[in-house]
Amino acid sequence: MMYVIGEQQQNSFLKQLKQVGEASNKWEMYFEDPVTGQEWMTYYPYSEMHGGGPRLLRHKQVPTPSREWARICLDSPEKDDAIGLAIDMSLLTEEVETILDYVEANLHLLVRDSVRLFLEHLRPKDKRVIIGKTFNEVKASHEEYTDLMRRIGKLAQNI
Repeated sequence: MMYVIGEQQQNSFLKQLKQVGEASNKWEMYFEDPVTGQEWMTYYPYSEMHGGGPRLLRHKQVPTPSREWARICLDSPEKDDAIGLAIDMSLLTEEVETILDYVEANLHLLVRDSVRLFLEHLRPKDKRVIIGKTFNEVKASHEEYTDLMRRIGKLAQNI
């Protein structure tokens, strides 16, 4: 288990952990499992939403490279791992192509329900910079983003 999504599940799990710190902006809090030593963190991945949006609880350190992170979460029977990965990857748009390549190449090894949940919740943020770009540069960037969204949809249909 790398993620805990639901508020009730988080609150229950947090009772077992010891708070060891927080970020200066108060949007991230750090915890340690006194039994296993595993470090956890809570944060608000959609901080632009009113009240910071829903809180996410996950391991503080995530595996690298991102393919390993995906392997762990998409090979897990825990639905929270697939959803949590999708939320994090939605914010790390630059990693999405790598993750999709991994999923396509290893679909036969992964938990299909986890992959399905991941794709259903994957909504890469459009972080394209358009200020100072020419019309053709903006158009090409938009087409890249549109192609990425189509690729996610097509992969989801084939699961």
